[in-house]
Amino acid sequence: VIWRPPVRPSQRGYSITSRYQVTANTPLQMMLYFNIQCSVLWGVLFPLLVQWKVAVWGKHEVLFVSPVVFCVWVILEPIRLAFGYLGNLKEQMSWLGPVFIFLTVVQMVFHIFFLYVHATYWVSLDVEEVILIAFLLLHVMEVLLAWVTTKRFAHKAAANFPLFSVMQNTVDKIH
Repeated sequence: VIWRPPVRPSQRGYSITSRYQVTANTPLQMMLYFNIQCSVLWGVLFPLLVQWKVAVWGKHEVLFVSPVVFCVWVILEPIRLAFGYLGNLKEQMSWLGPVFIFLTVVQMVFHIFFLYVHATYWVSLDVEEVILIAFLLLHVMEVLLAWVTTKRFAHKAAANFPLFSVMQNTVDKIH
C-alpha cells in the first residue's frame, strides 16, 4: 500500500462552506433588484397598452382572459420578488428554493401567455414583445442562479449541522 497525502475537500470537486461565510448570490440579488423596477414598469405599461389597443383596434375575445391573468400576475409578482430577495439576503433555503423557483416558473407561463396570445389572436406591439422576451430571459437566469444558490445554502446547512452534539448524546446514553 502506497501512502497518499490527505485530500482537501476543495480538491475533491466541492468545498465546505464555513458557518460565517456569506453564500448569498450577488448577481441574483442584482437581477431581483432590476426585476422590481421592470415589474413596476410592466404593471403600469400593460393596462395602458391594452387601453390604447382597444381604442385603435376595438375589443377582442382576448380581453376577457388577459385582465384575469394580469391580476394574478400582479398578486404573485410581489410575493415572488419578496421571497427571492429576502431568501437570498437571509440565506433561507426554504424561501429561495422551492417557493421562488415555483413562482418564477408560474410567472414565465404568464409572460408566454401574453406573448403568444396577443401576438396570435390580437395585435402585439414590438415594445410588448421586447419587454416580454426580456422578462423571460431574466426569469430563466433567475431560476438558474436561484438553483445554484439553493444548492450552496444546502451545502452550508449540511456543513453547519451540529453532528458532534448528536453523537455525544448517543455515546452518553450507551455508557
